[in-house]
Amino acid sequence: MENIPQAIFLKNRNREYVSCNKRFAADLGLPEHEIVGRKDEDLCSGNWADKYKQEDERILNRQKPEEIEELFQKKGSRKYILKIITPVMNDEGEVSGILGIYSDITERKQAEVEKDRLIAAINHTSDIIIITDIKGGDPIRQSIL
Repeated sequence: MENIPQAIFLKNRNREYVSCNKRFAADLGLPEHEIVGRKDEDLCSGNWADKYKQEDERILNRQKPEEIEELFQKKGSRKYILKIITPVMNDEGEVSGILGIYSDITERKQAEVEKDRLIAAINHTSDIIIITDIKGGDPIRQSIL
């Protein structure tokens, strides 16, 4: 769990953290041992705690994984994350907890915003626009409006 670039957490059926990796702990700004045994209500503010509780309950009740994008803000830093949260089943086929893993997708989101701005500029010009790769190779897209 420590050698992958994603943050990982495991909660039991009562939504208490059972374990997490160092990346997850760093995002919360706490050592791992201060996270284990606690719930989101103990670790984050009211709105976020409520949001995570609703997500957990939905996963536990529907017994299906979910993919969720969100803007994660902590002490002045902002990053977009993509979470995959899935129920954990025991040997009897009952839900025993929740496993979550998330990745930082901030660069991808920023690239999407820049792409949208570029497309808007292309759509609102009457000039010839040629977009090439950074090395000046063949045109990626040409637009004559």
